[in-house]
Amino acid sequence: MSFLITAAFLAILFLLPGCSTDTIKRMAYGSVQSYGQEKCQQNIPSGWSKDCQRKESYDEYQRKRQEVNQPN
Repeated sequence: MSFLITAAFLAILFLLPGCSTDTIKRMAYGSVQSYGQEKCQQNIPSGWSKDCQRKESYDEYQRKRQEVNQPN
């Protein structure tokens, strides 16, 4: 497991110079989502639960984030 995280980190590190800021944020968000799903699966004996299957897209996350951060 730690090998995969290290490999992913190194791959991202080498690809950073050619990526836009938005691309980097999307990649990081996807990595965190995948890691969370993996941990969820490991903690639930019967496999996937509805909580583990729920995966919010980066665009949906950004939309909700902007709604929260907008002044009222």
